[in-house]
Amino acid sequence: MGLAGCGTQSTVSYAGREDATTAWWPQPQYGSYETCYNPETTVTPDEPSVRWEIEIASPAARPVVVDGVAVLPTADGVRALSVTDGTELWRTGVNGSSQYPQSVTTHDGVVFISRVESPEIIAVDLHSGTQQWKLSLDLLPVALTISRRGPALYVGFTDGRIYKLNPTTGETIWKQELFGAISTLVVAESTCLVGTEGGAVYALSSHDGQGIWRRKFPGMISALGSLWGSSNGATHFVSCFGGPVYGVGEITGATVWQSDDVWSDESLVITKDRLFAAGESLTAISTDGGTQSWTAGTTTQCGPAGAGELVFVATETSIDAYKMGGGAGVGGIRFGPTQWSQPVEGRPEQGIAIADGAVFVMTMGIDGDRSMAYAIE
Repeated sequence: MGLAGCGTQSTVSYAGREDATTAWWPQPQYGSYETCYNPETTVTPDEPSVRWEIEIASPAARPVVVDGVAVLPTADGVRALSVTDGTELWRTGVNGSSQYPQSVTTHDGVVFISRVESPEIIAVDLHSGTQQWKLSLDLLPVALTISRRGPALYVGFTDGRIYKLNPTTGETIWKQELFGAISTLVVAESTCLVGTEGGAVYALSSHDGQGIWRRKFPGMISALGSLWGSSNGATHFVSCFGGPVYGVGEITGATVWQSDDVWSDESLVITKDRLFAAGESLTAISTDGGTQSWTAGTTTQCGPAGAGELVFVATETSIDAYKMGGGAGVGGIRFGPTQWSQPVEGRPEQGIAIADGAVFVMTMGIDGDRSMAYAIE
């Protein structure tokens, strides 16, 4: 694994920091490190408003937002909307032809879509939706991420296989077979981390797919992320469904710290000094030692996201913004940590994206409510 001086970094090299387009949210969890935190963009700390809202089919995966386009994976296909006013630019699965997507990600003006109804990966132009290539499959793709090293497209499958593909052509660079359905992927430096529903994390060489280490954890891997520059050696962060959250080392995956009775679904929000988990409530945890500094609110299982000095979570009926410092108080008892709360129709699902000064989220209609997509600013 390539350290390349990572242990002495004074600032964290977030995926995307090297780009001039850091106001974007190009991958489901911001970048291949899966930090779900954009350090270069902000959302208003004042009272929010709805920039636009539209009715959709039920949400299928987390949205991505790039170059003025919000890409929404829904149950009846992918819809591309203007971030400014929600105008539809293109969609897949038109004329009643369901093409249920499982995940989307973007790179260099191309949207990559995994489909599970007729298993395949397709690449389409971001602005027109024109197909560039298609890879038909005999198994179900469930996780996508792009590494700019190469670059390369990584695909995880329900049977434990992982493919590394050329994003320009769809050609296979290498493939590896693991044990257990894949739940999440991270590509950090020269390492590809794979979390499974069976509770294992594998570290593979991103160069050739060969195994580096394997760790078993006490439950399904519900969230996974990486961060270079931690002072105590915790480089990768693992959440098990229902808890705990672990900080583990780079070389062998050994536990550096364990934070009990806390977990996160779909994503952790990882910053230089702390991470945030939002399985049942929002909890701030030190990245160095795993100490829980504060807990607040009640959350639903919709992946949280962070931008600037705010972290955003979902409840059953709203999107809430919290101050990363937790507001006033002593120890874990805080007063007024919520910066704002915006009611939404339906229950937020699949995860939050932060881009272009707005919060993007989709909801599932229940009890007569509609399924909706929102841009909140």
